[in-house]
Amino acid sequence: MAQILCYNSNIEKYIKSHSAKALEALLYGRTRMIKTVVFDFDGVIHSYTSGWQGINVAGDPPVDGINEAIQAVRQAGYKVAVVSSRCCEKDGMDTVIDYLNRYGIEVDAVTPYKPPAIVYIDDRAICFDGRPETLLEKIQSFKVWNKPFCAGGKA
Repeated sequence: MAQILCYNSNIEKYIKSHSAKALEALLYGRTRMIKTVVFDFDGVIHSYTSGWQGINVAGDPPVDGINEAIQAVRQAGYKVAVVSSRCCEKDGMDTVIDYLNRYGIEVDAVTPYKPPAIVYIDDRAICFDGRPETLLEKIQSFKVWNKPFCAGGKA
C-alpha cells in the first residue's frame, strides 16, 4: 500500500501513515463527510508558468489571489486539501509543503490522491455536463488557462 503523507494546518507537523486513515480522519467526521474543497497544486496554486522542471522544483510564484481565495474558502467553513502527483514521492511532498510555507498558504491537508470532496479545482479538468457525446470535442479543443496548449495538438 502506498504511503500517504498529509499535514495539519500547522504544516510543519506531518502525519505519516501506511493507509488512508490519517487523511480520512482529517477530511471526514465520524458519521459524515466534512465539506472539503480540493485544489490541484500545479497550475492552480503554483502558477506553473515554467512548466515541469522536476518533482522537487516549484519555482514559479503562486497564481495571483490564490492565497486569499483559499483562506476565504476555509473561513467559509470548508476544509481545503491540496492534491499533487508530486506527492507520490517524499521529495515532491516536501516541495509542495515548503512552497505552501514559503508563501504563507495555509491548508488542511496535502495528498498525492484525490480525496472525497464536494468540488475539485483543477486547471486541467473538463466539467462533465451529462452529455458524453460532447467529450471528444471538449478534449480536442481543451486549453489550459495560462498556456497556449491544446490537447488536440493545435496552438
